[in-house]
Amino acid sequence: MGTCALINAGHGRFELSKMAVTERHQGLGIGRRLLAAAIARFRKTRARELFLESSSKLQPALALYQASGFHHAPRPPGASHHRRSDVSMVYRPT
Repeated sequence: MGTCALINAGHGRFELSKMAVTERHQGLGIGRRLLAAAIARFRKTRARELFLESSSKLQPALALYQASGFHHAPRPPGASHHRRSDVSMVYRPT
C-alpha cells in the first residue's frame, strides 16, 4: 500500500525518502500515518535534522509535508541523487 524510508545522511542528518502510496490506496490517510511514523522514528534517533527532496509537480505530497512540519529550504550544496527533485524541505515542528 505504501512505503517510506529514513536514510542516515551522516553528521546527525536523516533524509526522508521513498515516500509513496499506491494510487489505489491514496486518499485513505496512509501517507499521513507513514509520515507520522517516520517523524516519530527520527525523533527517537535524537538527530539534528530531517530533510527531504521532492518535485514541485507533487502538490498533494508537498501539502502533506508542510502540514506535518516541513518547511521549504535552500537546496544543500552538491549534487542531488534524485533526478526530478526541484524542492528541498527541512522538518521544523511548530
